[in-house]
Amino acid sequence: MRTARARRSHIYNGRIAFTWGTYKASTALEKVRSEALLLSEVERAELAYNLVVSLDGPPDSDAEKAWDIEIMRRLSEIDSGTANLVDRKEFRRRMRLRINGS
Repeated sequence: MRTARARRSHIYNGRIAFTWGTYKASTALEKVRSEALLLSEVERAELAYNLVVSLDGPPDSDAEKAWDIEIMRRLSEIDSGTANLVDRKEFRRRMRLRINGS
């Protein structure tokens, strides 16, 4: 078995926080990892996608409808002139502040 460090995510005050923990990789994990690394880049990307998707919960059947409603609401606000729009530079500034926690 190999000891490795893994980054784990947690939700803390509405934000994602990452912590590092140590774990012992099982023989099965080591075998799968070594075989996966022999795959082509495209195959590894597909495998990675499938693994990440497997960690998600079941799909929300109402999400697509809710997003359609939200998109139409926002487009209506833009068309009517009631939306509070920001330019790209301001958007990036706000996102940097949010990401950096300032």
